[in-house]
Amino acid sequence: MSKSSSSSSGVGILGLLLAAIVVIGFGGLFVMVFADDFPALTSQFGVGGKDGKSEIDQLNEQLASNKDKLARSAEITASADALIEQNRANAERRDSIQQLQDQVSELKSVLASKDEEFEKYKNSYRSYIRGAAVGEKMPVLVTVSGETFKNVEIREVNSVGMQIRHATGIKRIPYEDLPDKLRDRFQFDEEQKQELLKKERELQLRHEAAVAAAKEAREQAQSQQAEAAPNAGQILSPDDQKQALEVSRLRRQAEQLSREIKEIDTKIRDELGKAEVAHIHGTTHSTANNDKLKTMKELKLRQLEKVRDMIKEAERNM
Repeated sequence: MSKSSSSSSGVGILGLLLAAIVVIGFGGLFVMVFADDFPALTSQFGVGGKDGKSEIDQLNEQLASNKDKLARSAEITASADALIEQNRANAERRDSIQQLQDQVSELKSVLASKDEEFEKYKNSYRSYIRGAAVGEKMPVLVTVSGETFKNVEIREVNSVGMQIRHATGIKRIPYEDLPDKLRDRFQFDEEQKQELLKKERELQLRHEAAVAAAKEAREQAQSQQAEAAPNAGQILSPDDQKQALEVSRLRRQAEQLSREIKEIDTKIRDELGKAEVAHIHGTTHSTANNDKLKTMKELKLRQLEKVRDMIKEAERNM
């Protein structure tokens, strides 16, 4: 049994030695065949030689550079995150600012509405307190400028001042010249004063134009009458005398119509003034009376034109 085991073990060892000899032999043969190409192979695979070392150094440098880039990339990422957060915060601030601006705009609108309501209230108060003062009497009124009025009765209070009747006549006192107590009571306003003065100037210009037109018409009628009058000492026939009387009657009628038209114009101006004062004070004034006056004026103008035509016809027949 021991002999058999010894025999088998000896054969195994001998086999291993023969295999090793064969491998070593083939290895030496391989080296001899490929000896010239071995450096190229080592260079190709980056193993051994000066060039291989250079490539390794380059790879190390690239690795170090990449590490630096990676570190900078982390910094850039952190900066980008901070910038994104800042942008988000800025967007929130812009939204907050827009909301505040909307609130301010809304508050301005509310304030404007309240100011308008308060202005209407002040105008209503002015209209009431000034109207209630009409007819009020004062024994003495001393103005800021030192002028003294006795037996004073208030006739009207408007945006310009206070019109009074006193012992020696009628006077409109500008509100700047009224005592502080009256100025505070009637709540005068400079802007409203200028508006009313402008309206009064416009009404005055229209009145002066109407007076000038009436004067021109009267002078023209007088001139025509002078031309139609008979020469002194001339004896008229009964028909001519009758015609002359008719012309005289028609002229008196024309003058009467002219006076009535002038009075209507005065009333129309008064109504316009009242309407303007009511507009300035924020109150209403009926235009019915003014419309009625205008209709009456148109009727009188047509009558006057007709009478003038009759005068011309009668003068031609004389």
